[in-house]
Amino acid sequence: MKSALFFISICLLFGCSSEPNVTKKDQPIGREKVIKLNVAANQVLELEVEGMTCEMGCGGTIRKTLQKTGNVGRVRFDFEDGRKIQKARIFIDTTKISSDDVKKLIESLNKGQFKVHSMKKSPFQRKRLS
Repeated sequence: MKSALFFISICLLFGCSSEPNVTKKDQPIGREKVIKLNVAANQVLELEVEGMTCEMGCGGTIRKTLQKTGNVGRVRFDFEDGRKIQKARIFIDTTKISSDDVKKLIESLNKGQFKVHSMKKSPFQRKRLS
């Protein structure tokens, strides 16, 4: 009986996960897997973000958090080492998320590490191939 409880405890601690196992060979070398989102973006936000120390870590945190909402498509950074304020272009669906929500979400990350200084909004329409 004790050995059965021990085995179950070990399985729960180390073996049970709802996440699929990902090995190093499943990951592309040098970059993250790209998750394609089907977001009908209708607005582009151009933001100035203070507090980013690197594009991969900080930018990745911002990108992943925004895309997890399901209402944000592409997130691109114009990152330059040593620059205090970095630039971001974020493609959103305004029928599902507001630009103010995007700003609040960014500023809530990493215990308030990021500060959005300015935001320019412009309409976005996908170019149709003819």
